[in-house]
Amino acid sequence: MLILLSVFPEIWLAATLATGLKTSVVEYADSSCAPPAVTVSFTSAFTCAPQPDHYNPTCVNNGAGYSVSDCTDYTQGGRDDFNTVNNAFDGYSYLAVEKYVTGRCGQYDSVTSAMLYRLDENCYSNAAGTESHRLSLGHSAVITTYSDPSCTNVKTTTTVRQAAIGLGPQALCVDEMTAFYGGSLPNLTAVAIYDDNTCSSTPTQLRLSQDFACLGTADAPCQVYDNSRFSTTGCTRDLLNYSAAVFGTDSPYVIVGDFPNPWCGSVENVTVYHADGACHTSADGATSFRATVSTTDSTATLTTYSDPTCAFDASNTSLNGQTLSSSPCLSMSVAIFGLVVAVAQFVSFTGVLICTPQLDHFNPTCVNNGAGYSVLDCTDYNQGGWDDFNIVNNAFDGYSYLGVDKYLTGRCGRYDSVTSAMLYRLDENRYPNAAGTESHRLSLGHSAVITTYSDPSCMNVKTTTTVRQAAIGLGPQALCVDEMTAFYGGSRPNLTAVAIYDDNTCSSTPTQLRFSQDFACLGTADAPCQVYDNSRFSTSGCTDDFLGYSAAVFGTDTPYVIIEDFPNSWCGNVENVTVYHADGACHTSADGTTSFRATVSTADYTANLTMYSDPTCTFVVTNTSLDSQTLSASPCLYVVCNVWFGCGRRYTVGGLGGSLSLDNKAAVVEYEDNRCVLTPIKLTILSTSLCTARPGYTCDTLFAGMSSVYQVRECINSTDTYVTSKFRSTPYFIVENYANGTNCQAQTNVTMYAADGKCHLSIDDGAYFTIVQRSDGTVIVSNYPTQLCKDTDAVVYVFDYWNVNAGTCMGDRIFRTSLMPLATNVSTPATTTTPPTYTPTPTPTPTLTPTPITEVPVEDDIEARLNIMFPAWLWDPLPPQVFVNDGRPHHRSPNHRRP
Repeated sequence: MLILLSVFPEIWLAATLATGLKTSVVEYADSSCAPPAVTVSFTSAFTCAPQPDHYNPTCVNNGAGYSVSDCTDYTQGGRDDFNTVNNAFDGYSYLAVEKYVTGRCGQYDSVTSAMLYRLDENCYSNAAGTESHRLSLGHSAVITTYSDPSCTNVKTTTTVRQAAIGLGPQALCVDEMTAFYGGSLPNLTAVAIYDDNTCSSTPTQLRLSQDFACLGTADAPCQVYDNSRFSTTGCTRDLLNYSAAVFGTDSPYVIVGDFPNPWCGSVENVTVYHADGACHTSADGATSFRATVSTTDSTATLTTYSDPTCAFDASNTSLNGQTLSSSPCLSMSVAIFGLVVAVAQFVSFTGVLICTPQLDHFNPTCVNNGAGYSVLDCTDYNQGGWDDFNIVNNAFDGYSYLGVDKYLTGRCGRYDSVTSAMLYRLDENRYPNAAGTESHRLSLGHSAVITTYSDPSCMNVKTTTTVRQAAIGLGPQALCVDEMTAFYGGSRPNLTAVAIYDDNTCSSTPTQLRFSQDFACLGTADAPCQVYDNSRFSTSGCTDDFLGYSAAVFGTDTPYVIIEDFPNSWCGNVENVTVYHADGACHTSADGTTSFRATVSTADYTANLTMYSDPTCTFVVTNTSLDSQTLSASPCLYVVCNVWFGCGRRYTVGGLGGSLSLDNKAAVVEYEDNRCVLTPIKLTILSTSLCTARPGYTCDTLFAGMSSVYQVRECINSTDTYVTSKFRSTPYFIVENYANGTNCQAQTNVTMYAADGKCHLSIDDGAYFTIVQRSDGTVIVSNYPTQLCKDTDAVVYVFDYWNVNAGTCMGDRIFRTSLMPLATNVSTPATTTTPPTYTPTPTPTPTLTPTPITEVPVEDDIEARLNIMFPAWLWDPLPPQVFVNDGRPHHRSPNHRRP
């Protein structure tokens, strides 16, 4: 100990180096040090020399080649602080081998070194000209190193097998090593088997395999395959279209995709079976199959045999219409088959002293209980529908659900004190329990009434529980009532809209328009004009876009004031929206007992809203004056209500006519430092003619806690210059938001998120997120329930490069990266979406450095958690069909897929 204490200070003082990191060395073939690199290595040492500028490093001539070295915090899967790997290979395919501390293989914090190779079969000398290496690529990759620069004298060989290792950043451990594959995916190798020697008939079988290099030959002629069959080969990235081209449009076939993991990430083998009902010998020559497809009921069967003549059954698989239409990721076990296909009726979690876990959590056993089926398991459940195995979201698969958590007495709302949880499918159907002894039914409106019955047919009432929107809210963190909290998840129902008119044809401008978030929309689309009360009339409707709906009802030249009311102080999940006709006249409110008078001034862009306690505007209750800054930025304002942390409110105006000036923009910028001078985590540009500059540079506190967030609002003229000055060298993800139904022609705002791979707080309701921007344009978004950003809690979403930077309009949004310029030729209505002003105080947790992010398997999309992160742009109840027939595995909600 005395020796260590005396030596370590000398090491730290002698070498003014960055310690505790890994040395990265990127080797290039020429002096440009431009991608693609030959190799990238990360090695552990006591000291390393950092670059003065990590984003403009020095390229060194080593004799036979060139290299760039640096210090970085590397974690498994090719991730580090400076995105070294992706910048070095720039989309080229590469193979990586990571080595670990003995006994710690696979642990992210135990990587001792990593070596990443360009994925081709060329001979590459190292930069010093002393050694070399070459890869031999097939269904396996053999890495051979040599003790000379010309690949002559073999030094070592390492074999990476596709089947054993897989393609993901999370791979199998072999000899204290893991391997993974990155960059552009090589084409699949395709082999079609025919019975005729011209290969002109329909093939009996088509096999595709993911290899480290395609082993087929494009447009290869028909050749002998075995004693009695023939074949053609090819290369393709699109297995669906390739299959269609080979079999034709009138020959039915069944496609089976096999993956080296249970979350269907990166297909390894695909087999396409001719479904003509005949017996066909399989490609291996030793087994056989018989496949059929019924167009009557959209079902299919596939029987495989252990002999080549269909004599001895090996397996028989029946596929129903739902499985074939949705193509879910199925476990290899037949036991889970029925569970995966069906959406759960309800999910329950109960606290017990002991429980029996499934042998395989991702391949559980489905049990017949008499009247229904169930799957039981042991899991660590956390409030709001979170658990170790993503049970809730896998069970409901995007369907809306209502969750009720019960707590220990006096500990309501504490995440570690949940005694039980019950989650119900959000519809009004009758559901018996699996045993057939009880049942339940929900009654849905602005409140949800959960009724349980002591019989299976919903006849004898047992209990009733009412969940109120106003008191409970929609977020996973909700109010405590009788030692319970309730939350809402899945796809959100449309808002109920009611427009009030003075004329009996409902053809004039409405006096008021009201929206409410209900558990089911109570309006009727395209409803006719009907009597509302003694002197007024109304129409109703359903919508998920109250801004677009308001503009359609009032028109572009009729001014109106919008008030959004939220059941929390951070403006998460709007509950009620009221739109007031701002013509300066007295109007009776929708309740018939009060009234209002609203005005909007286009001279100074201000608004005034006066509320009265009587229906004739005689007795003033409140008078609200809104300045131009409030109207332009629409901040989340604190409102006192019947909950301890208060409620939120936003004000907006519309119907001012014409397009807004693009020369006057409001910028809302969020930071993590209290001086608001470092790189921001989020920047929103609002094109508005209402921006009013604030005196000086004011850094406001949005949330002060373990992860603090601060905000600056400014008026700007040049978007590009401003954004560049803020993000500097940090990459960022750009989301252009457009008015609903305009096909991305009328922009409302542009929001940029730091894509630095670090863990950041989203103040929408306290979730955390990371964004990584790959060099090929692909963007990976992950979100987490806590500031620890644990890999096991991550929900990962991928925006593919062909939909990013392509100008593709997806659900009134366009996605770009910082590699592309911002759009400037848009017209903008007076509607804005900005970060909220207040956020609830979360339960304090220890201050920890966020865990490095690793992409982890997630079975299904989690719409509720998407709404926690970026609710203004990342999710629609019915997302656009972006990934239809792309030949790659995707979530059941097709706008998002795994990496």
